[in-house]
Amino acid sequence: MPKRNPHQIWTFVTDESPLNTFAYYYGEEARFPNIDGIFNWSMTYRMDSDIPLPYGRTIPLRKEEKTKKFNFEKWHRSKRQDVLLVNVNSHCSAKNNRNMYMMRLHKYITVAKYGACGRDLCPGYVTRDCPLVSRYKFYLAFENSNCNEYITEKLWWNSFEKKAIPIIMGTKPEILNQILPPHSYIHVNDYENPKDLADYIIYLNNTPSELEKYLEWRNHFKTVNEHGYFQSESAHYCRVCEALNYNSKDKKLYDSVKKFWFKNKCQRGWSTFFGANIVLD
Repeated sequence: MPKRNPHQIWTFVTDESPLNTFAYYYGEEARFPNIDGIFNWSMTYRMDSDIPLPYGRTIPLRKEEKTKKFNFEKWHRSKRQDVLLVNVNSHCSAKNNRNMYMMRLHKYITVAKYGACGRDLCPGYVTRDCPLVSRYKFYLAFENSNCNEYITEKLWWNSFEKKAIPIIMGTKPEILNQILPPHSYIHVNDYENPKDLADYIIYLNNTPSELEKYLEWRNHFKTVNEHGYFQSESAHYCRVCEALNYNSKDKKLYDSVKKFWFKNKCQRGWSTFFGANIVLD
């Protein structure tokens, strides 16, 4: 165990999912470092952490912010009408088979792909924002792993900030419904296969009254990005300061980081069996 000042608080910090942390990234549990009995607090995107730091949050609009109704017609005119779906991705071998799903989806509806895994270039990505995403109605917010509460900039920035409707692969809907604005997203788990999802997207695009329902939440809520990506605000130091002022100072230790961080928090992702969508737990 490393030497430490007994009056210090040591915090386990990560913004990656359990499947991409330490040993699980390499697929060899033996690589996991021995960090049990060292950390007093945790600081992750999960709300069961001592210092929760989600990538984004949903906040009700104040009364003075409700002066203007969201302009659906203006939104519709600002988006491309020929290509509906977009994705920005530079991690091409995700454990939940998201790239395979996108390939199947692309057979039935065109997907614009930016980044290392796509055909289209977005200069400066991933260190800089990809403003071209703003041109599309739907964003494929496909995470690299399906883990509880792991909701990254793919949704908060590339979808909500760009005023695109997110299509999510990742956290389960029953968890998302507690975090995101009501009726603000589409989830791949709700469709038997990529073709059914493509058919629904085409239906929405051809039925403006139904499409508009996915944007109605903007009249009542807003989302904020607090993780520091693409020059957005970072709340890291603020959250640590709040924890130092309000968290219990009773000494505790994480006897097993593995138990807290890795066990029973993720699902294996998407697969196909006779053409049907199977979500593997």
